[in-house]
Amino acid sequence: GGAYRGLYLGVGPYLSNQSVVDIDPRMTQILSSATPIYFPNVQLHSGTTTQFQGAVAGVIGYRARIALDTGVTDRDGIYLAANYRYLHGMRYEDDRLGLAQWLVAPEHPLTARVQVNRLWQQLFGHGLVRTSEDFGVQGEAPDHPELLDWLAVEFVRSGWDVQHMLRLMASSAVYRQSSVVSDQLRQRDPENRQLARGPRFRLQSEFLRDQALAVSGLLVRKIGGPPVKPYHPPGLYEQVTAGSGTNSYVESKGEDLYRRSMYTYWKRSVPHPAMLLFDSPFREACTLRRSRTNTPLQALNLLNDPTWVEAARLLAGRMLSEAGPDAASQLRHGFRLVLIREPEARELTLLQAGYERVLQEFRAGPAQADELLKVGATRSSESLPVAELAAMTVSAGTILNLHETVTRE
Repeated sequence: GGAYRGLYLGVGPYLSNQSVVDIDPRMTQILSSATPIYFPNVQLHSGTTTQFQGAVAGVIGYRARIALDTGVTDRDGIYLAANYRYLHGMRYEDDRLGLAQWLVAPEHPLTARVQVNRLWQQLFGHGLVRTSEDFGVQGEAPDHPELLDWLAVEFVRSGWDVQHMLRLMASSAVYRQSSVVSDQLRQRDPENRQLARGPRFRLQSEFLRDQALAVSGLLVRKIGGPPVKPYHPPGLYEQVTAGSGTNSYVESKGEDLYRRSMYTYWKRSVPHPAMLLFDSPFREACTLRRSRTNTPLQALNLLNDPTWVEAARLLAGRMLSEAGPDAASQLRHGFRLVLIREPEARELTLLQAGYERVLQEFRAGPAQADELLKVGATRSSESLPVAELAAMTVSAGTILNLHETVTRE
């Protein structure tokens, strides 16, 4: 069938003519054997060992390796084995439907494992297989293979229910652990491969923006629709695209300014700069693992980007209108909205001292307060006092910039 033809189409070009003649009669044996079959004196006609192994893995079987004699650099022979599609009777038509059926067959060894590993990476920062983009011979082995197997089986058993798996992982004892690490534990397990503490990592760019919009009440949760264009540094887009007609960046209006970040318009030559600062990929290639950097520009963006300034202002409006009349209760309410906990006494004292200081500054210079409150397209309620709203905006921005806010810990 398809694998037999693959010997010539996929693997044949790498082998000498004599090697093809030697392997040809034993194809039936290869496809029915549960163990690899050794072929001595098989020579590669062209290509590297890695290229040949990839051809074997993709066409004949996922298990294939070059055998080497000890102390000898020349190749001595090859092992060939059929892949699981044939070993487990998973025979489907050689078309797209057959491929789809094969991928989600319960016996398939990879599909469920790859997916639950990505879900684990989403919640824990790293997958059980750290090389989530490579489950092959050049990737890392899983840190906990039994756990990966169990999660894969549970995923299939649940009917491939992603929400069920995320709920299962998020409610697990290992996820709910504290991320505080002792010096001894850091020394013994710096990468937390033994899962002795909870995960701790900075949120990715889309989550940071959506979180700020959500706590401020601005986030539009509508699903689907065309891409939108949120705030963008003036002139940057036009510098690259020559800036005329459709090459001009026109910000969205109304609720489109506050759609979830996954709907943001993306041009690869001019990607959204605020998202790039927080390590969003350029999307020129598929990226399954994003890098995580910490730079001063990130802090400056969170303090000055119109998205965060506007979110802080709307959050401040909630703090003033939904809490009690005193600053302490208002700051406490904002802290709860963002961090889902009560502030400690020292934290509240610092926030209150900062609020009182900037409140006096804004009362002395109302023009500065007016300038701050003009940032963003959505206007605050006119019933809110200007100086108090501006001062609370600064305090809300401080809360949105806390390490605990931008970090999963």
